[in-house]
Amino acid sequence: MFKCLITIFGFILLISIANCSKSKSSNCQYVSPPNSLFFLLKKAGNRLPDSILNNLKLSYNESGNKKFLSDFVRATAEGYNLGVMTTRLIGIRSADQNIKDFVIEYPNGTTDTIYADYEPPSTNNNCLYLIKQIKYNNQISYPDPNIPQQTVYLFNKP
Repeated sequence: MFKCLITIFGFILLISIANCSKSKSSNCQYVSPPNSLFFLLKKAGNRLPDSILNNLKLSYNESGNKKFLSDFVRATAEGYNLGVMTTRLIGIRSADQNIKDFVIEYPNGTTDTIYADYEPPSTNNNCLYLIKQIKYNNQISYPDPNIPQQTVYLFNKP
């Protein structure tokens, strides 16, 4: 009986070790939505006026069709006062649909570009959507050091 238990325990241990050494790119059972992308548009060191921020649109191209991110809005509370814009869907489109290029459309018809590269959820990254890189007009963007409470990317308009 004791030999049988040792054999079963050894077999279970062997299977457990084999499973741990497999690639961790399997599907996740539970996935949280991505964190929102927050960004601040500044020109000459100043945030853009409310009349512009309140009328921005964020679009992307899907199979030749222009689509808009429906959740692209101004941030709330202090973020609103600072002029911060936000979207969560950009991470889903980037990671799940491999759409990386987005266009900020201004009320006067001009545009700027955002390149958003998100890593899809996997067991390698704890089943989270992770930002790999954000670019604004083809320039790598970094979080604004003046806003330590939240990761807010700073986009400086030319």
